[in-house]
Amino acid sequence: MREGKGVRGIVFAVICVMLAGAVSGCGKGTVEPETSPPVPVEVTVVREETVGYRPEYSGTVVPERQVKLGFLVPGRVDQITVNQGDRVDPGELVAALEPDDYRRQVQLAEAQQQLAEKQLAKVLAGARSEDLEVLKGLWEEAGAAYAQAERDYLRVEQLYREGAVTRQQLEMAETQLKVAGERVTAAEARFKGAETGPTTEDVELARGQVEVAGLNAMVARSKLEDTRLFAPAPGVILQRLAEKGETVAAGQPVLLLGVMDPVKIRVGVTSTDLSSILAGMTVEVGLDAYPGETFTGRVVSVPVAAEPQARTFPVEVQVENSDGRLKSGMVARVRFQMGETSGVVLLPLSAVRRMAGTEAVFVLQPDTGQVAKRQVSLGQIYGERVEVHGLKAGETVVTAGASYLNDGDAVRVIGGEAR
Repeated sequence: MREGKGVRGIVFAVICVMLAGAVSGCGKGTVEPETSPPVPVEVTVVREETVGYRPEYSGTVVPERQVKLGFLVPGRVDQITVNQGDRVDPGELVAALEPDDYRRQVQLAEAQQQLAEKQLAKVLAGARSEDLEVLKGLWEEAGAAYAQAERDYLRVEQLYREGAVTRQQLEMAETQLKVAGERVTAAEARFKGAETGPTTEDVELARGQVEVAGLNAMVARSKLEDTRLFAPAPGVILQRLAEKGETVAAGQPVLLLGVMDPVKIRVGVTSTDLSSILAGMTVEVGLDAYPGETFTGRVVSVPVAAEPQARTFPVEVQVENSDGRLKSGMVARVRFQMGETSGVVLLPLSAVRRMAGTEAVFVLQPDTGQVAKRQVSLGQIYGERVEVHGLKAGETVVTAGASYLNDGDAVRVIGGEAR
């Protein structure tokens, strides 16, 4: 029994020593909670500024106008050289008709022109000596035939008086005499006309025939040229309206062209801003396709009535596009310059942080070296700065490092502008 009590005493003593050591160790040092080091930030002092009022509206790039392209002559489509979406330059071939029929018309018209020119040359040259001999011989033959017809008539007339021939035979002899006389007159006129040269009327008639033939040939060549269709302006093919092998009428559209230099942007403007917008006003245009780049536009149309559903006024802006960078359908932002506004607070975009669905900034508390989260609302964007509502002039706001902060964090200012 004594031995059991002795063992228990030894164990108890050891435990006490261990506990005493532990208590002694705890008393020598206290464990302090860990603290985060201050977050390095850059800051700026809030100031009120006077800035221009520049409302911004979104729109879409569209062709300046749409042109329906068609042939001036009818025919069968031989080829369409472009597809929907293709960009074309002025004078570029876009379609053609089968030209064979029009080539034959040109050949016929040119042949008729050559004949008319030869006839004019013949009239101007006058009759040759051998031609005069022939014409003189024809005149003499006509005279001899007339003399014979006259003798025959006198003989038949005598017989009629004697009752030997009928009245019908007398009239036939009279008709033959008259015809023979007309032939003499015509032959004489031809001979004397050839002998004296062409009359003014003959020359004018021949020249008129040459002119008419020349015009016919020119029209035929023009129609042949019209079997080819060219782009009238730079643009984009919006739609093919005909295909190879189809027969089309003159003027029937075969292609729809969107003219893309310049381009047009239509934006819906509120009634509040409309009164400050004038035709000819210069505007700034930004496009999502070219971030950070600004294009210059010009207001070309200011409406007098709002669109019924949108309740906004469709203002049209024109932008030069000689290099073709602006494509139909691109999203554009149009900024209008409308006077000046004072008392505006502008901060770098980096100062604003979106938290829990709202915009906020961090305001430096000079007495504690900590920041306080401040909910704000935003206005117009001016390049790399944004209009901020909810701050006072003189306050210090974090501009770099805000994405690492929470409300109440300690900060260490390493740059920027502090009070």
